[in-house]
Amino acid sequence: MKVSVVIPCLDSEVYLGAAIRSLLNQTHPPHEIIVADNGSADGSRDVARSFGSPVRVIEVAMRGASRARLAGAAEAQGEALMFLDADDLIAPETLEAMVAALEAGAGEIAVAPWYRLERSGPAWVWAPPSCAPRRPGQDDLAAWLTGWYHPPCSVLWSREAYDRSGGWDPDIGVNDDGDIMMRGLVRGNVLAPTAQGAGFYRRTGAHSLSAGGMSREGLGSRLAVLERITRLLQIEGRVQNYREPLGEAFHMLAADLGANEAALAQRCTDALARLGNPPPPDSYRTGSLPLGSGPPGPAPAQPAPSPAATTDTATLPLISVVIPAYNRAATIARAVNSALAQDYDRFEIIVVDDGSTDNTRAALEAITDSRLRLVAQPNAGVAAARNRGIAEARGEFVALLDSDDEWLPGKLAAQAECFMRGSPRLGLVYTGFESLGADGVRHVHEARHRGWIYRDLLARNVVTGSGSTTMFRRAALDLVGGFDTALPANEDYDLVLRVARFFEADCVAAPAARYHDSGDMTHQGGAARVSRNPHANRVSRRILMARYGDDMKRAGVAHLFFIACAERELFLAGGRTTNALAHAARAIRHRPDRPFTWRWALTQFLPRWLRGTARA
Repeated sequence: MKVSVVIPCLDSEVYLGAAIRSLLNQTHPPHEIIVADNGSADGSRDVARSFGSPVRVIEVAMRGASRARLAGAAEAQGEALMFLDADDLIAPETLEAMVAALEAGAGEIAVAPWYRLERSGPAWVWAPPSCAPRRPGQDDLAAWLTGWYHPPCSVLWSREAYDRSGGWDPDIGVNDDGDIMMRGLVRGNVLAPTAQGAGFYRRTGAHSLSAGGMSREGLGSRLAVLERITRLLQIEGRVQNYREPLGEAFHMLAADLGANEAALAQRCTDALARLGNPPPPDSYRTGSLPLGSGPPGPAPAQPAPSPAATTDTATLPLISVVIPAYNRAATIARAVNSALAQDYDRFEIIVVDDGSTDNTRAALEAITDSRLRLVAQPNAGVAAARNRGIAEARGEFVALLDSDDEWLPGKLAAQAECFMRGSPRLGLVYTGFESLGADGVRHVHEARHRGWIYRDLLARNVVTGSGSTTMFRRAALDLVGGFDTALPANEDYDLVLRVARFFEADCVAAPAARYHDSGDMTHQGGAARVSRNPHANRVSRRILMARYGDDMKRAGVAHLFFIACAERELFLAGGRTTNALAHAARAIRHRPDRPFTWRWALTQFLPRWLRGTARA
């Protein structure tokens, strides 16, 4: 099935490239992407044209997103249509899942799970859907009338369903997507939900209901849509079938009207009278919010490897190495020199001095190499320092190195080779590493997870040592933002999760970095080592569960995440803890049918002399 994606666009150069990239990364690529430009005065058209085929730009002289969508739909050649806002994103398996739902005949309009995508410092993170829950027994139209909905980024229309709806109405401002959807539902369209895929509705304040729905124009648009749906149902003789949800919708709108909106209030009163004055709901019944996206399905067929990269230095992509440093006078030279010794020919090193009070700066100034740049800022923490380095980076790829670690020879070249041979969907390459304890004992950690590793990451952080082992495609970081500075710990785990949701990963199995583990509880000049701080880890893991819990449950791995939390508690406390037991109990509650969960708990918390029996 050919899919045409229409993107209405007005001065959207900041976000448009990320939206298009999320479409080009699809496992079922769209047949065409039509950017319907509404007279942008910025560089939006140049951004769109820079992608080449299958992206094309059409000019729509008359302003309005609905007019742009109408023009795009008229140009579209596909058998299915998506109308993606220029600042929204979709997960890589979304079109594949929705096309499968349409081809299965479950309905005429496929809908996928969706998230809000919101700012947290420089990071874009997701939150649950901001709509009312769908109530048991409601049909599609009743649910939509009472506040449940899907934004356009999670909707795929069959051509027949779109035509049946009558298309976008340029006279409707706010709730234009609700208008076209409910008209289609009245006329017989049926929703085909899919558990896979995800739309990400970016909350920039520009096009959300909350941004315009409470203005006089927005309130008028909302009322006009309800009046239209009521008339359509009356024509079909079905208005009494929807008396209660229509009444609830008019009551909700009336509650939003201010004292100066007497004319709109009277129209609500008249509409309710025509419906027989259904009473307002006593309270809004609770239900389950639509769950977040599940993991990708089976890995798609991989494209043939591109020819081996040329060794001509001028054609090699630039790699930016970012090293955050705070009071690292004793180790910073070792880290920087290990990067300078790499045999890759084109890279820059950006050291962000995060307000050091020791001789870190002097140690850096003693290194005379034109590839090294020093950026200084007041102390803000490692996540903020990495974000500053990423912002300063000029390279197509960004590699991270902690200031107390070091790289082994050949690391950058091996990761660059993976990127140059990989698919454009490849956003992350990480390596194995070795940890060196204060006692001189060396432990080897090999990397092994490749492809769509999001599901693996939901269970536990399989990209360990990411502060010194990871290299990101810059486009991937631009799409998801940087590190979330609001997280007190595990900010590297969170970033890898966000990148893996939209991009594939690859790895260099052998150790290519050395992690120096002193085993103490201090870090960077005496501050508490975040990775060993129990409170910071607990707080951050609660945030991760709130952020990704729906995905963990949908993927069936929530119990494994709780086991990983329990193991972390045991490591930090050096033995049995109440918190570890609580996490083990949560794991069992989530999957009591899994023998592994019980066996793990028994072997961790039974007396030592009984553990062998439990393992057997």
